[in-house]
Amino acid sequence: MFVLLLLNSVLELAGLGALIPLFISILQPDAFESGLLKTMFDYSGLGSTTTFTLALSGLIFVFILLKNIVSLWIVRYQAKFSFGLYTYFATRLQRYFYRKGFLYFKSHNHNEISRDINAVPALFAQNLLLSLLGLLMEMAVLLLIVISITIYDPTIMIMLAAIVVPVFVLFYMLVKNKITALAAEAYIIQAETGKNLYQSIFGYVDVMINNNKEWFFQKYSENVNRM
Repeated sequence: MFVLLLLNSVLELAGLGALIPLFISILQPDAFESGLLKTMFDYSGLGSTTTFTLALSGLIFVFILLKNIVSLWIVRYQAKFSFGLYTYFATRLQRYFYRKGFLYFKSHNHNEISRDINAVPALFAQNLLLSLLGLLMEMAVLLLIVISITIYDPTIMIMLAAIVVPVFVLFYMLVKNKITALAAEAYIIQAETGKNLYQSIFGYVDVMINNNKEWFFQKYSENVNRM
């Protein structure tokens, strides 16, 4: 998985880098007089710079298309890996809770048990693991860009770091505790919502006889809005 993440990061950086010679050929009239573009133009054997620019555009389009196909395959593999772990944990947790016996099930909220068996592993796979893999890929791309800029001009890198790092640290300090608190609250709300829905569906007859449906509608609406 790490190798695939690194490969995807290199492909993303290559996709960005491939556009640079195209932009240079379009925006700088003297771009073909020296440097890499002149060498590429001479080796291409094409008659005019316009034809060369069109051919270069076509090659870059094909490269980016192939890069995106590979990236999609990697993302699909990541999803398969993540949800494979969801399957593994969900099936093991079901057996784990069954081993606790009758008394445990009688003394605990069934909706909380259901949440812990199925919803928590699903959230782990989708919200945590997939997000973490995406974050690692973005960090790898960022690291490659930082290394490239540092090699090109260390002064630019120092200026960027002086601007970006303080903003990032401030943002992280402001949102970290809030996100943690919201996640803990969502964990509780999810069980309450499941309990309300379960009671209103499987206790339909009792709800209608006692004329409690509006209370269940209101409670469910409040929980959904909180979530």
